[in-house]
Amino acid sequence: MKARVILAGTMVSAMLLACTRAEAQAPVHTASAPTPVQLLTNELCGCFSAIDLAAKDNVIDAHVKRCMEEAILRHPGAVRTLIQQGSKQNSVGFDLGRTLGSLLDKSCAAYQKVKNRLRPGRAEAGVRNSDS
Repeated sequence: MKARVILAGTMVSAMLLACTRAEAQAPVHTASAPTPVQLLTNELCGCFSAIDLAAKDNVIDAHVKRCMEEAILRHPGAVRTLIQQGSKQNSVGFDLGRTLGSLLDKSCAAYQKVKNRLRPGRAEAGVRNSDS
């Protein structure tokens, strides 16, 4: 009788171990992974969040340029996708900028703040912080 209990216990342990291993190897079903375009826009949004809006215009412009250049270089597949979706009526750079701007307008408050900070027409109201 004691041997059967030990044998049954060993079998249960072996089955639990096998199930645990199978679960560890099985893919975890979570929310879908972000697309390459989402990764690009997320990186841009994070970079724009780090911009000091109290800085001079030329400093903000340089930071925006660096954000764009670094994100575009790190996500060439996403850039290719966005270019292919472009209107083909304008230059590639113009279409890419317009498409990225549209995506960021919908999903990134930091982008909206930077855009508003550098918006033309604010200079007349004395709001721009130029270096002159």
